[in-house]
Amino acid sequence: MSIVNPAVGRHVVRVEWEKVIDIPNGNGRQLGQTYYRGLFFHEGEVAQAWAMETFERSPQGGTQKGLTINTYADGSSTVMSFWGNKTALGEEARNGFDGAWEFVNGTGRFEGVSGSGEYEGEAYDGIAYSNVVGNSR
Repeated sequence: MSIVNPAVGRHVVRVEWEKVIDIPNGNGRQLGQTYYRGLFFHEGEVAQAWAMETFERSPQGGTQKGLTINTYADGSSTVMSFWGNKTALGEEARNGFDGAWEFVNGTGRFEGVSGSGEYEGEAYDGIAYSNVVGNSR
């Protein structure tokens, strides 16, 4: 099965672990790292996905950056770098996020992939989704 555009799909992941450090005298600001595992749905295929994110957040929102690896049934994979913003959505365990991403590399049928795009999503109580759009070359 050939994928026309590996830059469009939806990640659905759960938090495997998270480490958060309160910034002393930081008025609620925190630094952290999160490891996610889940699935990437797109064009009739489902890839295993994992991501590692570092973030800075406050009660009003924050920033994030990291890497996502999608591995397909045939062993091919894509690696995406992402960076963006987090927005508080009124509950402590709920936030929105959006930003930009680009391919770092690929293997198998995605060898030499390049491209970039945007993402947006939401996290709530350890589960998150992100809608990924963009173009690949």
